[in-house]
Amino acid sequence: MLKQFEGLPQFDRVQEAMKQLEEHYHFQFEDPQSVIAFDTNQYVEGIKYLSPLFDAIVNGQVLRITYHPFGKASYISVVHPYYIKQYNGRWFLFGLEINEPYRNLTNMALDRIQKIDVSLVPYIPNTEYDFREYFADIIGVSIKKHQEPVKIELRVAEKRMPYIITKPIHGSQRNRRQAEGIIELELIPNREFYQRLLSFGGDIGISQRLYYINTKELTGIINALSRHHGVSVPLFVDNAESVTKLENTDTQVIRLVVSES
Repeated sequence: MLKQFEGLPQFDRVQEAMKQLEEHYHFQFEDPQSVIAFDTNQYVEGIKYLSPLFDAIVNGQVLRITYHPFGKASYISVVHPYYIKQYNGRWFLFGLEINEPYRNLTNMALDRIQKIDVSLVPYIPNTEYDFREYFADIIGVSIKKHQEPVKIELRVAEKRMPYIITKPIHGSQRNRRQAEGIIELELIPNREFYQRLLSFGGDIGISQRLYYINTKELTGIINALSRHHGVSVPLFVDNAESVTKLENTDTQVIRLVVSES
């Protein structure tokens, strides 16, 4: 089982310990038959940075990171590393990025890192963020400042409901009205949330919302998926009278409004 973690931080030390156990105590780690597997990808770009980032966090080292976002120019950032998280097959570094007079918690995908150097800048320990709670109200890794969780009702197709119940969309999910095809969530809507909903196709939709939908993010995802699959599907906007602005989209928009007639 331990060999499943090959390529992850500090595995080289685990591997050395395994060799010593094999030599001195005749333990056998090379099982002829594998009986368990984890969803890991040793070949994802940036995984080589896991060990140095892990060491930098443990040892309190500041890093100069050369970073290349998709569609933008590379830049160098000085980061006080605090936390590493995996989501959807990608690894992300969270740390304090200081550009005076601003101090921001930055989020860097490891597959976009080009180079890491140790900086001599004094390390600022993390005294502000509890990452066990930081991600509790979101799906994925994207979170904006000053956003609070909101209650959302989702209408789920009957054939999809058993899968949603056994594998909840989010930890806040409540299935109080599952007989009606309704589930309740309380979270901060972000890009990963919209992507998760779209992954269910027509089997799931927002039944009732108590928050302002970020239409720019939502229509951007719809446009990208439409171009990728070479299809154009209509976008239905329910309660359209409450939508003050809708971003431009490549597809047909059908606005559903309430009228006295």
